[in-house]
Amino acid sequence: MKEFIKLLIFYQDLGLIHKKNYSEKSTFYNYINFFLKIKNLNKFQIIFNLRNFIIKIVSIIYLPIGFLFYCFNIRLVVVNSQSLGSYIEEIENILIFNEKKKFNLIFFSPNSFTYNHYFEKFFLKKKITIFKKDIFSIFFVPLSFINFIKVTPYNYLNKKIFFERQYYYFKKEKLNGVFDHEIFANKLKKNKKIFSFSKNKTSIIKEEVLNKLNTQNKKICVIHVRNEPNIISRNHSFKNLKKTIKYLSSKNYIILNFNKKKSGFKNLNYFEFNVFDKKNLELQIKSYIAADLFIGSLSGPGILAKALNKKSVFTNSIIFNYLIFYDDVNVLSKRFYKNKKILNIKKIFENNLECVWDNEIFKKNKIKLIENNNEEIFKATYELLNKKVRSKYIISYLRKNKIYFKNYKFALIRFLSQNFAKKNKICSD
Repeated sequence: MKEFIKLLIFYQDLGLIHKKNYSEKSTFYNYINFFLKIKNLNKFQIIFNLRNFIIKIVSIIYLPIGFLFYCFNIRLVVVNSQSLGSYIEEIENILIFNEKKKFNLIFFSPNSFTYNHYFEKFFLKKKITIFKKDIFSIFFVPLSFINFIKVTPYNYLNKKIFFERQYYYFKKEKLNGVFDHEIFANKLKKNKKIFSFSKNKTSIIKEEVLNKLNTQNKKICVIHVRNEPNIISRNHSFKNLKKTIKYLSSKNYIILNFNKKKSGFKNLNYFEFNVFDKKNLELQIKSYIAADLFIGSLSGPGILAKALNKKSVFTNSIIFNYLIFYDDVNVLSKRFYKNKKILNIKKIFENNLECVWDNEIFKKNKIKLIENNNEEIFKATYELLNKKVRSKYIISYLRKNKIYFKNYKFALIRFLSQNFAKKNKICSD
């Protein structure tokens, strides 16, 4: 409830009305149409969209400010800064878009709402003018409802848009529209290193991190274990990383884990930092910049590792059509267990399960998710560090089984661990 109240106070308009199966532009017409079907909605949807509709009306008063912004080539950045993963993907898209447009970008990023302000310090400070005060952000929320002065990844689209959590229903009902993966892919193919640091700058930050930990001449591995109360199908366990941590420790790595709960695990080269302690948030961002290796799921911190093109082992993936535009990765998916056997990729796509978050959908389809174990994560890490990752066999498998989707040649699963795929017959016919 606390997060929902924050949303009502600080949310800026991304230009979309979200429905179960798709999202559409937040025009006055679409709002009215939305409320005409109110009996099928939950109370949170009703409250949230009523709030947005009212502010959209209020935004008319702000039109003179909007015209001033427009005349001075100022544009308002609107992204979902409450979620690190969405924040990174959306801001990447806008920055690449602005390389040609050359707008003067401003961003209201309230202290009480944005996930990690140090991300802004290291990645955005020189590219966007950022205002942090809560009261300032609240006062200017209506500006985000004026279409001609805002920049979002979505405000130039007239089609229906569907996001990962809508994908299953959108595909099952054979609706027409654009998948959010395609929106981000179109920009990242042009510039996949918008957040890159020079080798010298990276070395300086790495030295700062090592000094903070009273150690020298070590490689850095950052791990991320997702364990959240929402979308539990994306969660996984720390216990299955222990063998890999011990292995990396023996190979001159220090292993850093930024978490919300102590694991109790002890190792000379393993360090834990609680993310509820704000002083650890700057170290978290610095550690990702300095990292030689990332291990974890593609939730928020994993998206940051991807944006930095870090050597990565992405574990416990449940998204089979996610796209990635660099090569230095190895991938493990959760196993989809049904009728006493593990579903192969062909069956996963045939049943529209290649992009599902909702645990209820898995229950409805009688699928049990099995997370990656100690041995699988260790072998995938060993494969990556010893350059035994290959991608062509997965692309060949997709073609052979006529599994096509836009930009499929860049699918994350093209780097599915060979050992994992063979053992679990993921690529069987």
